Amino acid sequence: MAGNDNGKHITLRSGAMSARSEKIVPDRVVINPVPYVVTIAGIVAALYYGAAVFRPLALAILLSVLLTASAENLQKISLGGWHLRKWMAMTISIGIVVLALLLFVQILSGQANDVAAAWPRYVARLEAILAGLASWLHEDVAGQVRTQFAQLDLSSSITTIASKTGSILADIVVTGLYVAFILSSKGSFTVKLETLFPNKKDHVSVKRIISAAVTSIRKYLLIKTIMSVVTGILSYTVLKMLGVDFAETWALLIFLLNYIPTVGSILGVVFPAVLALVQFDTLGPFLVIAVLLSAAQFAIGNVIEPIFMGKVLNLSSVVVIIALSLWGSVWGIVGMFMSVPITVVLMIMCAHIPNLKWIAVLLSEDGKLAEAPA
Repeated sequence: MAGNDNGKHITLRSGAMSARSEKIVPDRVVINPVPYVVTIAGIVAALYYGAAVFRPLALAILLSVLLTASAENLQKISLGGWHLRKWMAMTISIGIVVLALLLFVQILSGQANDVAAAWPRYVARLEAILAGLASWLHEDVAGQVRTQFAQLDLSSSITTIASKTGSILADIVVTGLYVAFILSSKGSFTVKLETLFPNKKDHVSVKRIISAAVTSIRKYLLIKTIMSVVTGILSYTVLKMLGVDFAETWALLIFLLNYIPTVGSILGVVFPAVLALVQFDTLGPFLVIAVLLSAAQFAIGNVIEPIFMGKVLNLSSVVVIIALSLWGSVWGIVGMFMSVPITVVLMIMCAHIPNLKWIAVLLSEDGKLAEAPA
């Protein structure tokens, strides 16, 4: 009897423990989004109102990543078994960036007077086009368009562009200073990281997140830069062969616009095509430019670039458009350029933080998150 009582007692205890275990294990996990939404809203507000500080800093970080990647690739080049030293490779990389900036300034400033000289001719041509469309459009509509265009003040527009150019140059100077400090303090970053995260597990985890983010952004920037150069060269060739005005400026703008997802490619076709419509007396050049530039943008952006890019981004197309709108609202044109890199970094960070992993899944294209390199 005692044995039976003990057995019964054990059975009852086991049942009680099982019941307790069932109560401990929750039926479902409930995620409260309010803290995350409030935190994100606070960060976005800080970035918006502190744009003068954070915008050049973010540009400097991206540029530092690109310079480091370029220098490391230069070091891999073997010249009879001899390789460039680290400081030599970095100097060459910085020199290439400086020369590119000088070339951009030279092209834009060199054709400013040509634009002013050609403006009356464009006005006359557009008035002729509007006169031809008067039979198709309502006369009031055609008259309003003609009046608005005639009221355009080129000198005022040039003054506005000049003021914005001055602001851009100021940002470039500040960004350059940031880059210098970031590169100079790069060697002590590992020591600082160990001090901030003395726990070995946390230190390794943070290093993996940083390594994954830097690797992805580095690959994205290198491939995107190469594809943008190719797109600019092809566009320049087409525009020059057809005799379009300011082919060099358009090629430069197309190169820069190619960094802006989706919208940049569209604008890279629309702008030169509209100029051709105003410049020439026939529709032939307009149609040729629209078709050839669209084909080049589609082939490079949708066929060639994904082959080299692979799964480095894995961002949802909808997320890319939302990020473009969001960062464009926060930091203007600079935010549009940086929308994809910032979103990629955000997704990688969330992917390696258990409580935020669901955000990374929502941002991704297929819901599959890559592991960070060890």
